[in-house]
Amino acid sequence: MATISKNNNIVLPLDNFANRMFVSVVSIFLLLAVMFLVFQYQRETAYKVDILHNRLQVINHEVGAAYPDTVATLPEGGRLTIIAADGQVLYDNIRDVSEMKNHGSRLEVQKALAEGSGYDIQRTSESLGGEMYFYSATFFPDKGVVVRSALPYNSQLYKDLTIDKTFLFFILGITIVLCFILYQIARRLADTEQQRIEGEKQELKRQLTQNAAHELKTPTASISAYLETMLSDASLTEEKKRHFLERSYAQCQRMTNILSDMSTLARIDSVQQVHEALRIDAAELLESIREDVSFALTKADMQLTINVENITILGDRSLVTSIFRNLIDNAIAYAGEGKHITVSGTLQADQTAEFFVTDNGVGVAPQHLNHLCERFYRIDKGRSRKLGGTGLGLAIVKNAVLLHDGEIHLMTTPGGGLTVRFTLPAA
Repeated sequence: MATISKNNNIVLPLDNFANRMFVSVVSIFLLLAVMFLVFQYQRETAYKVDILHNRLQVINHEVGAAYPDTVATLPEGGRLTIIAADGQVLYDNIRDVSEMKNHGSRLEVQKALAEGSGYDIQRTSESLGGEMYFYSATFFPDKGVVVRSALPYNSQLYKDLTIDKTFLFFILGITIVLCFILYQIARRLADTEQQRIEGEKQELKRQLTQNAAHELKTPTASISAYLETMLSDASLTEEKKRHFLERSYAQCQRMTNILSDMSTLARIDSVQQVHEALRIDAAELLESIREDVSFALTKADMQLTINVENITILGDRSLVTSIFRNLIDNAIAYAGEGKHITVSGTLQADQTAEFFVTDNGVGVAPQHLNHLCERFYRIDKGRSRKLGGTGLGLAIVKNAVLLHDGEIHLMTTPGGGLTVRFTLPAA
């Protein structure tokens, strides 16, 4: 997400690859570690509760076997209660049963009646003025009673039911060590990725140099031939000399365009993000481009329709201008005379602006669509050079869009022509 600075400039962040990967992996690992700790904690707690419950169950069975001659030895502070199936208290070793309420609603009693045995942890006793107990109850159907034993929930019982903190510290230590290891792995992978990217950049530069040398070779040779002819042939007429000079000038302009586009691409390649993006009124920008290309539109008998009202782009103004200008120039050059160019845009819910530059011209064969944004790629090399194309326009468009964290896709216009869809950050 873009952030606005005090001077209303917008900073488009680009997260570091290693940090993104490290945070993603560690987040998943920590989630799994927390889930494991919670599961293990509940498991250990349930295990200790079961141990205590089973201890009291032994007492309950001893009492139930001897009932009605109740004899049992309880731990210090322990409590023993015998309850009828209807909840009436028949015996309690601490309180007078005549003063006690019906116990049918007690959780451990309900569990015992339904399942044969049950317990309740850390429940306040209503009969003993709020003292807390651990209750364990057992139902004896043949005698129609529930025998319930209980231990006071004191510091010793809390200690018995609390899991060993050593386990938690051990897991915490393992987590820290694994996070450190994951960080080192992320750094190494990031270095490898960086090396791969650098290798690709070097290869791209090598290819660009080779392609540029090839593209500049033709105009240089033409200029050299024209000048050599003018210098060596004294019989040339003024009209012929002027023709050669005009051709030489045209080739110089072509070289200037190639060098300018190469400079733009080099500038895009040298940065990884747009540091200070400005608010750009899309309609105003496109109207200024319409004025610049008005002569070319008139000459080609073409119309340009712009439908991008109320859209504000966040980006580098010169790069955004080059995106629209190159796409419109490309349509003027290759769509064909008498055709129609449309630039439309809409705001999306994810804070982006989606644009379509469409023409109804001759179109592009499907096999070429995935290659049009490659540097110096041409469908018809002879025709492209004749029209003055550098072979870098769509490459600049693609790289400028990607630099703004946008997307670009080329497709055939229904009925003929080319459509370029791309997205840019919006206010």
